[in-house]
Amino acid sequence: ASHPSGVRLLLAPPGPRANLLPVRQVEAVLRQLDRMCDYLVLDLGTGLDDATRAVIRQCRYVVLVTEPQHVALMLAQSAMAELAAMDVLREKIGVVLSNRAPSAATVTKSAVEGLLGEVISAISPVPELAFQAAETGTPLYLLQPGSLVSGQIRDLAKHIASK
Repeated sequence: ASHPSGVRLLLAPPGPRANLLPVRQVEAVLRQLDRMCDYLVLDLGTGLDDATRAVIRQCRYVVLVTEPQHVALMLAQSAMAELAAMDVLREKIGVVLSNRAPSAATVTKSAVEGLLGEVISAISPVPELAFQAAETGTPLYLLQPGSLVSGQIRDLAKHIASK
């Protein structure tokens, strides 16, 4: 799929992965995609099956997106431990907080950093804006380019591009 902004997407099926692709096939697809673009962003979902592990081993940088709630942070800690067991260096992992809940219901950024290490970005989309972006098929960043969340996304993109 292509977006008028110039972003090209290879989308995953909407449902759970029932038939996992063989590792060699995933690696071949990744090599081909890498030749086609300057930046390749992969949404690998949750869980680290063999194919996902193979992809991660080829990545220059891994962004772990989590929410500042206790259950999400426990899962993020587990993911960080799995990445460490795969010999992914901590400096190759960026933690991003996506805060979609009222601030009174979340853990502070400093507490998250105590659990997971440095947080490279905290993104706080306004629920109404996120809903509008989803309904119109417009990237959140383009919906209101001057908004706080667009600035947070822009800063995150710059950080990732520098890696």
